[in-house]
Amino acid sequence: ARGETSNELFSQLDFLHSYLLSSLSERKLSKIFSKRQNFDLRNFLESTDFENLNEICSLLCERFYPDTLLGALRSLSMRKSYRAQLHEAMSQQLIKEKDLPRGTLLYGLIVAPDNKLCSVLRPKGHTLHTTDLHLLFCLIFHRFQNLDDSQELWVPICFPKFNANGFLYGYIKFLSKGNSILVLISAQKDAFFSLKSFADHLIKDITDNGLLEEVHKSKGFKISDIPAPLVHHFIYKSKKHVQYVMPELEFHSDVEPEQVIELERKFMNYYQQIHNSVVRDDGLPFNKSCLNFIRWDSDANEPCEEPIAMLGLGWITPKFELYLI
Repeated sequence: ARGETSNELFSQLDFLHSYLLSSLSERKLSKIFSKRQNFDLRNFLESTDFENLNEICSLLCERFYPDTLLGALRSLSMRKSYRAQLHEAMSQQLIKEKDLPRGTLLYGLIVAPDNKLCSVLRPKGHTLHTTDLHLLFCLIFHRFQNLDDSQELWVPICFPKFNANGFLYGYIKFLSKGNSILVLISAQKDAFFSLKSFADHLIKDITDNGLLEEVHKSKGFKISDIPAPLVHHFIYKSKKHVQYVMPELEFHSDVEPEQVIELERKFMNYYQQIHNSVVRDDGLPFNKSCLNFIRWDSDANEPCEEPIAMLGLGWITPKFELYLI
């Protein structure tokens, strides 16, 4: 609806399909349709599944959600020293936890609200696919958003890009204040108490060291924090880390929620056009390094409105991508 490339439309459909696999697994889904090809899957889904699918569709079509456009995760902006200490605390706790058998913990993540990644603990040379993480974050912040920091979850999750035919198990705990979360992922369905012990000790450590407070204080940055007066907004993606950063969107206090959604949609449309100017229909850039500009002009429709005069820049290199308005 906003001029997506064929590759991006495929990615959106793959995201929705991956959600179905995350709750059913590919083996179960194939078994259902092998018996009856005209089976109505809606009869097999729960009300929460429809809510989650609606939430994903809203993110993709109505909100400012560049994650699937970029195929990347949004990173929480915080001091490099604090992020390094956070990762070191997770690594050291894994060494200290003598009752946690080797290989029990596959992945550990600390995630801030709005799906912003703070820190990741993972096996060397291995990482979860961005689609799997997009799914995990959407599920957590939509389905479990009413949990408080005294509650914890142990849920089976199929990560389609990791293994579409099997389930991993996630220990999920909301951290005090700020609604950041700790996620610990294991292949062992009986690892709850081992991971709970790891989580309790880790949370105490990062709380005592003031690191948890630093996570909650990191509210991102505004474009006014950057000495570039002509820049209205930008998105920067590191290809190596498959992560991106951008300033927080700022709106006037008197803007209604419906207007915010409309403004987010406009932002997404602008970035879609910039992205399309440097990327082919198959999702690959026109060249290894390319730079392009787009200009938008429009007259004011109402006497109180100002005419729009904007320039969009798209710049792709082997190391980064920059989209700027």
